[in-house]
Amino acid sequence: MIEVTGLAKRYGAHRAVDDVSFTVSPGHVTGFLGPNGAGKSTTLRMILGLDVPDRGRAIICGVPYRTLDAPTRRVGALLDAPAAHPGRTARASLRILAAAGRICPRRVPEVLEQTGLAHVANQHVGGFSTGMRARLGVAAALLGDPEVLILDEPTNGLDPEGIAWMCTLLSDLAAGGRTVFVSSHLLGELERTLEHVVVIAKGRIVADCPINDLTHDDEPEIRVLTPDAAALTAAVHSAGGRAEQVAEDEVRATGLSRREVAELVNTHGVRVLEMTSRRSSLQDAFLKLMARDAQHGPDRIDRCSEESR
Repeated sequence: MIEVTGLAKRYGAHRAVDDVSFTVSPGHVTGFLGPNGAGKSTTLRMILGLDVPDRGRAIICGVPYRTLDAPTRRVGALLDAPAAHPGRTARASLRILAAAGRICPRRVPEVLEQTGLAHVANQHVGGFSTGMRARLGVAAALLGDPEVLILDEPTNGLDPEGIAWMCTLLSDLAAGGRTVFVSSHLLGELERTLEHVVVIAKGRIVADCPINDLTHDDEPEIRVLTPDAAALTAAVHSAGGRAEQVAEDEVRATGLSRREVAELVNTHGVRVLEMTSRRSSLQDAFLKLMARDAQHGPDRIDRCSEESR
């Protein structure tokens, strides 16, 4: 488990992180989301003991990272772009890391296989594509078979097949009981993988909840194909909803549930060719959250209850 309590960090006059608190539990994938400059990387660096907080603390498995016994076997981390000497092979790079972390060398071929790099194990890293380097960084994080994984933008450089592989890997690792904490901008690709999200903006936490709570929308958009578009638009307005006729035979309604729109259709005898509803995606919810934060500030944004954590 990762526990962050009251973390704060300034760089000169810039307040990078301000009173940040959250918990990352094992058994599911937790996303760490936020716009550029929100404080994600600074928070991750403080969790891993690379930056010293001005106040607050971060502990992993009950203690600060710097006091962990055999930290590379307890925590696997990938921050920024993975670094490896271009003149070394993938196998040699991982062997060096294994020796430095007192990790059994038998783990090297295992993680090469796990990350899809076994066939290029003897190739020099300098010839690797961006995606292959990303896989090598993940292999390095997995080398100690850690119980906690902290990954910053692990899908950078991966093609669609690689992103799908990464999502499956993260889900499998979490299903095995590991704590998986992932920072990423690729919200659409990770939406089906994340189970919990921590959202940061301007150095402060603005959401900490299950992903379904964030994407739940009481006002889904209802799309109706109908030759009676004008009649349906008027009916939705009369019921207190909002409707827009976007084409001769298409109405998009909000402010009412799908059931309420269906009842209006029956009541007013509107002919319907098709009716669909669309709820917020993770990206939609994220953008709405950022807009609310810009308008009201983080103190006006609801946090999830303890029961939903």
